Amino acid sequence: MEMDPGTFTLKQLHSLKLLGINRISLGVQSFNNTILKSIGRVHTVDDVYNSISMISQVFGGGEGAKEDNSDKSCNINYSIDLISGLPGLDCAMWIETLQKATQLRPQPKHLSIYDLQIESGTVFGSWYENDILMREEEEEEEEGDYNNNDDSYRGSGNERQQRSQAERSTPIPLPNSSSKAMTSSVLPLPSPDDCAFMYQFASGYLRSKGFEHYEISSYAMSKTGSGTSKTPNQSYRSNHNQIYWAIGSQWYAAGLGATSCINGRRYARPRSMSDYVEWTKKLKYDQSTPLPLLSNLDVVGSSSSSSRKNVPIWLDGKESWQHDLEDTIMTRLRTKDGLNLNWIAEQKDGKNILDNILRGAKLGLELGLLKRDNVDGDDTLYLTDPKGFLFSNTVISSIFAELED
Repeated sequence: MEMDPGTFTLKQLHSLKLLGINRISLGVQSFNNTILKSIGRVHTVDDVYNSISMISQVFGGGEGAKEDNSDKSCNINYSIDLISGLPGLDCAMWIETLQKATQLRPQPKHLSIYDLQIESGTVFGSWYENDILMREEEEEEEEGDYNNNDDSYRGSGNERQQRSQAERSTPIPLPNSSSKAMTSSVLPLPSPDDCAFMYQFASGYLRSKGFEHYEISSYAMSKTGSGTSKTPNQSYRSNHNQIYWAIGSQWYAAGLGATSCINGRRYARPRSMSDYVEWTKKLKYDQSTPLPLLSNLDVVGSSSSSSRKNVPIWLDGKESWQHDLEDTIMTRLRTKDGLNLNWIAEQKDGKNILDNILRGAKLGLELGLLKRDNVDGDDTLYLTDPKGFLFSNTVISSIFAELED
């Protein structure tokens, strides 16, 4: 269950435990109050520690959260989210952030670490409009350099993916700041060089602390005492998230815009509250069609209009085998376990697809961003950690380009 610090009570946690919730994912984001305020978070650092204390009491009977090395025996299975690349964050502060995260007692068994992404149409996008334009231009240039095997790309590593501090030091106004006060209450974004360092340092540091880097943004405490678990059941990986990354998996989702995947077909529920309420009313009062539950998969998958009138909005009209293939390639390459090339070869026109994938992966293999090995008897393609993960978008885009030709 994903929750933000300071937004729940002990009573609510007890109720969640009774419902069968076995792990809380806490949206910590930062251990710095100024940074939390700059990104519009309503919780404080004290809220973080208080929330972990409540989680400890409800899910493990512990005394509460500490920043020292006591209470090592407490085995509470909870996760925290952190964000790198935040306004006001520098490399030293990021190192301190990771130290605080691993020194929490009880210690989190799982960490999700995301890099701040600034996109057009968002609040951050309006503050960083010029930065977005420069970033898009540079990404296009980098893509060309990668695909053309340019020597400058080969020789400069992640520097080609980054801009200088001067180009990225546009200040960011704090939330609710008036336009007159913007110049006096601003926090700069870290440089691209610093963001790359933060990602790579997090990978090395957390692995040294016994966490397995099993997906680009995901770290799980190893049950073997090291960060090199050989199988998923040797660490506290997120079973929930791994469903979405597995080949041929199924899931049923509820809520606004929630997307389910049943029998290889995806559909989404209405995105707006008014549409969602109307849809649920139809399901409740129109008994002529069975509800789209797992027990009615044949009905859900039917193409007849009579059996589909109450089914959520189907997405398969927008999707295709090509889309599903690309989704599988992307999600598998984002994981430590990588892409099973034997599975690719077994698909329809598998030989040609495999040839295209390997052609698109060629430069990534040469640059050390990808590796191809025999893993447990399977021919496997996977991104290296951390450099390959850092350049994942570029590597995967190169593979997609070959698939589209």
